[in-house]
Amino acid sequence: GPQEQYSSLLHTLGGEITSIRVFPGHWVIGGAWDGMQVVDTGDFPSPGAFHAWSLNAEWHRRVGRDATVKLNAGSKPRFPTMRELFGTALARFVTNPDLRPERTWMAEAGLEILRSRASGELLLFLQRTMDTIDQEQVTVDGERKRRRVNLDGSRVWGLEGQGAARLAGRLSLQGHVTWMRPIGFESGGSRHLTEKPEVLATVQTQWTLRRGVVLDTGVLHTGRAWGRDASDVLVALPSSWRINARLALQRYFTDAETFGQLFAGVNNLTDALHLPQLGLPDAGRTWRVGLSLSR
Repeated sequence: GPQEQYSSLLHTLGGEITSIRVFPGHWVIGGAWDGMQVVDTGDFPSPGAFHAWSLNAEWHRRVGRDATVKLNAGSKPRFPTMRELFGTALARFVTNPDLRPERTWMAEAGLEILRSRASGELLLFLQRTMDTIDQEQVTVDGERKRRRVNLDGSRVWGLEGQGAARLAGRLSLQGHVTWMRPIGFESGGSRHLTEKPEVLATVQTQWTLRRGVVLDTGVLHTGRAWGRDASDVLVALPSSWRINARLALQRYFTDAETFGQLFAGVNNLTDALHLPQLGLPDAGRTWRVGLSLSR
């Protein structure tokens, strides 16, 4: 069939200054001028070029021997991707030639603790975005389709924590959890943002057995999100728990200076249902067996 050519040119010019001794602690201040030029647009009209600035300021200071306080603030753009501008996703989407870039203002405050056998970080964040890109349902020739649109804006605030620890000589543990509240603003009020989970969490363990055998396990949790059904009504996407496991035999061949690994694993061991988008489930139980060599 006929072929269409799509391409874009991204460019940025920026600078950064570090270790400004204005207040106690360590400072980093930076800025940039970003641009996106859409070169080839297939059969679609060109949206022209996008240009925007970004700024960021970060400060951190050690508190005691093991703890560090961190503050960060800034603003940055996000240009529409080529898929958002021109992708029709097997005729499920219609394009929007008036799609505009997003502008996000953000602030973060955190505490990091580093010790010899354990580390952790807790972060409080707030993001306020203008012209948030989201989706709506439209009717085209009697068929319901989706279209990407700019909302009046959105707000996301939440907590993020991560940590790692060596529980024993051969057993290590690491985890991460993000709890957030994503809200979109449009004329007439506010609503949930589509396909933005309220909770994301992972817990991973690595157990080094004898003779180079390593067992990796992981648990992934995706909390409730929201999607639009065929009637353009927001419906809740179910939360999910997925379990992964991987067993590997590792060897280093000194003469050949080669590292080898023979592994077997399974993702989503319980075959749990995970819906990143309404009507589009993620993969179920997946087995992986392989051999890797590297020098």
